[in-house]
Amino acid sequence: MKSYIQTLLLLLLGGVTVNAGTNGTALVKGKILNARSSIIKLTTVADYITHEPMEYTLDLKDDFFEFEILVDEAKIATIYHGNSSIQVFLEPNQDIDMTFDAWDMVSTVQFTGVGADNNKYLNQANQKFERLNYDYITYKMVSMNSEDFQTLMRKKKDEKNAFLKEAKTSMRFTTAFVGYAQADVDYWWANHLMRFRWEHALYNDIPPPMDLPREYFDFLKEIDISNDGAVTNEKYIFFLSQYLDFQNARVKRIVGPGYKAPKYRGAEEFLTGKAKFFTLANEFYLKCKSKQTYTIGNDVRRFLEESSYENYNGLVRSEYRKADGLEAGSPAPDFSLVNTNNEVVSLNDFKGKVVYVDFWATWCVPCTYEIMRSKDLKKKFQGREVVFLYISLDTNSDSWRNFLSKHKLQGVHLFARNVYNSDVATQYGVRGLPSFFLIDKSGNLARVPAKRSSEPGVVTEINEVLSR
Repeated sequence: MKSYIQTLLLLLLGGVTVNAGTNGTALVKGKILNARSSIIKLTTVADYITHEPMEYTLDLKDDFFEFEILVDEAKIATIYHGNSSIQVFLEPNQDIDMTFDAWDMVSTVQFTGVGADNNKYLNQANQKFERLNYDYITYKMVSMNSEDFQTLMRKKKDEKNAFLKEAKTSMRFTTAFVGYAQADVDYWWANHLMRFRWEHALYNDIPPPMDLPREYFDFLKEIDISNDGAVTNEKYIFFLSQYLDFQNARVKRIVGPGYKAPKYRGAEEFLTGKAKFFTLANEFYLKCKSKQTYTIGNDVRRFLEESSYENYNGLVRSEYRKADGLEAGSPAPDFSLVNTNNEVVSLNDFKGKVVYVDFWATWCVPCTYEIMRSKDLKKKFQGREVVFLYISLDTNSDSWRNFLSKHKLQGVHLFARNVYNSDVATQYGVRGLPSFFLIDKSGNLARVPAKRSSEPGVVTEINEVLSR
């Protein structure tokens, strides 16, 4: 049975081309009036499972800017200029055009094109309900009893819903944003109601989670627990975590001492559809990160057979393969990519030398820090049989070339199109940046992962592999 499962896993992990999500990009472009500095920055996350930060910084050109961003599915990004910021809703293969006055960014921002009303509403709602922030709600749940807190939250939910309903009469939202905007109301409300049993208890010297009347949780009947259209909203994701903890505690209380907690937080018992597969992917990701693949092989196989969500499938495949398949001593997967001169370069070209591989991107802040620090590391091995090979996973080759030119970075620089969906990223199980590997003179993996350029011991590690 074990060999059968391993064979199926090999087919599912390596026998298909990984296409994580829609493999799209979004363009965010516009003009700044009365610019307060020469740069503009955009931040977001790669996804809501890894939460890998993505940061893009641009120099303004005649006060104009244009970001090209990897977007597998809809998500929120934040744009910063001067000391102000606004949020934008990103969708795959969609352009956002905007103009704002830098001295009053929030009030003057104007959007055009597809999705303009999405972002107009998003920023209007953020302004209108700015006071209902996390700290304010926490203060209220700490200082109020459960009944009064529920009354307050229902009143605020009704206000948010009324504002959204009015906006729908005059604005045209995209399908994805309709689900996002409603989730932003419903699960903001539900998540805070779920939090009450913890926060009120902690601040009032009551053992958490506190007992509440059964009818307190009747609000759960008013929302969709498994909501496909809400999975792109972080408030819904926070709610799911609270809900699964609540359900597991409830069943444990009913069953008693013999209760055995379900696997993966009860995702298969309490959720359906996209919410179930999101939660399972998240649990598999955590297991792979802690090198516990020996406990999940059969479940991963079944997940990959049943899930139709390729962004989750791609992440699970990659993390499982990296945790279970790439080991020191095994042959390093070969690849062929183009360099800055559009010449094809292969890993096999460097047989007989130690190769230090750095997967990076210009939008990744830790990556740019490491690649700048690697200048000192390269000097220590100048004239020796060590190749420093940098593989960019940028969405735009121009950003990559401009960065290399600006900083005059030496070494072998290659470009892999399609970011995490590129063949080389899949082969090496790269789903987070930066990622480092050390390959010995025989073409075998020597360190998985290798130490970062700035990390203590990296020189010793490379020297050890050189001496073999």
